[in-house]
Amino acid sequence: MVAILFHWNPDVRWASDRQGGFVGIGRGVEGQKWSPDGGGGFRGEGPGIAGMRWGADGKGGFRGYGPLIEGLRWAADGGGGFKGEGALIEGTRWVADGGGGFYGEGHFLDGRRWAADGGGGYHSEVRR
Repeated sequence: MVAILFHWNPDVRWASDRQGGFVGIGRGVEGQKWSPDGGGGFRGEGPGIAGMRWGADGKGGFRGYGPLIEGLRWAADGGGGFKGEGALIEGTRWVADGGGGFYGEGHFLDGRRWAADGGGGYHSEVRR
């Protein structure tokens, strides 16, 4: 699920890998994978995300480690969603939509949505 928190692209799907992680399908994420790191977080594998990790912060959120995401945090918002902390994502939120997915608020996330795909993954949508 953490894959969706940072890497939003239109026409993309993060499918469940059936092992607790997510496999990217579509433009910009093909060949990428977020695998469980053994501590409640995820590590990136493949082009563009190798060396990145979203580690569990112990409070229901995730802290970024590695290129591009070092120092970022998606903190649990208390309602099933996440609020961004740190450069680039400060003031943004992924709000739980009540159906297993999330919709974005703030900056570049306005109008964006990650809908649950019914198979343990997510697909992107643009709200109109």
